[in-house]
Order: sequence, then C-alpha cells, then structure tokens
Amino acid sequence: MATIEERPDSKRHVINRACKDLEECGRFSRAQIEHIAAGLSEVYDRGVDAVAPTTATARPEHRLKTWPEYFAAVASGEKTFEFRKDDRAFVVGDLIVLEEYQSGKGYTGHQLRRGITYIMRGGTFGLPVGLVVLGISDTDPTRYKR
Repeated sequence: MATIEERPDSKRHVINRACKDLEECGRFSRAQIEHIAAGLSEVYDRGVDAVAPTTATARPEHRLKTWPEYFAAVASGEKTFEFRKDDRAFVVGDLIVLEEYQSGKGYTGHQLRRGITYIMRGGTFGLPVGLVVLGISDTDPTRYKR
C-alpha cells in the first residue's frame, strides 16, 4: 500500500477532497473555500510549523457591522458576546473587528478588536441552526484555544 507521500497527486487529492467537503456542508462561501485551499497548499509545501500563526495579527479576522447601541455596550465592557448569523468560519482564537454602523449614514469609522473566546452554534439549547453566539474578550483569545 502506497503512503500519501508516495502518491504524486496526494496534495491535489487531499485539497480537492477538503474543498468538496466544505462545499457540501454549505457553510462556507466560494472565497472562503479558496482561502482554505490556499492555506492547505502552503502547509503541504512548507510544513505546519512554517505556516502556523505566531502572533495576534496572523489569526483570522472577521469584520462585522455593528449598530451604535451594541457597539457602545461592547466598548464599555457590558456586552461580552455577539449573536450573529453563522455564515463565516468562526473559530475560537479568531479576531473580530466590530465596525460601528449608523443606519442611513454608514460607517462611523469607530472600530473595536475583540478575540473569540467561546462559540455556541445553532442547534443547541434552542438556538436556531444558522445562528451563533460568540463569547468575546479584549484579552488575548489564544489562551482559550483548545
């Protein structure tokens, strides 16, 4: 039996299979799948240690439009969670950038960076499928990564 390293098409085969699985689950956009495929290709070419994130800026960042009242609650520390559509590949340790947005006026230019510390996806505890609750913190989210 040939090992994966001995097969000349192993890299392409594994990446294509992963992309097909991501497409079938229906939770990722084409752009996200292409980004993941590029990352897998880099891992194959350079090795996991060479491409592993080592700083906060290397973690994935999700930009999220946020209404002023909720933006202010996060800024004050009163609100430590986000309730969102589960339309992105959120992972504990990722960063979110909350961008304050006023209806009819657009973006205000105010932003907050927070780390994702916990994720509860729809389908549990009465939370509808397709929605997600993100625990967020302004501390280093990598300490929560499992």
